[in-house]
Amino acid sequence: LTEYVDSKLLPNGGRNQEICKYTSPVKDGKVCAVPINQWGPCSPSQQYGFNNSSPCIFIKLNRIYGWIPEYYNDTENLPAEMPAELVEYIKTVNASWVS
Repeated sequence: LTEYVDSKLLPNGGRNQEICKYTSPVKDGKVCAVPINQWGPCSPSQQYGFNNSSPCIFIKLNRIYGWIPEYYNDTENLPAEMPAELVEYIKTVNASWVS
């Protein structure tokens, strides 16, 4: 992740980056800036959680055009079409879910 800390190490010096918002996708030819210094315990200054024996896991989603993630952060209000077995399993674990 070193190149995301120092944008000069990115292709084109990171000039194609812009600040992204969930409600406004980036323009063609642009990518979202990755503010890894704001990731709290998952930041480089915190050794990505290794110093607390809780290493962070990063999932890189590359070139998935037009995808808008769905967030499930309330286990009491999951989609009705979700299988009942999955709903019950989700309620028993402490995890982050990506859909």
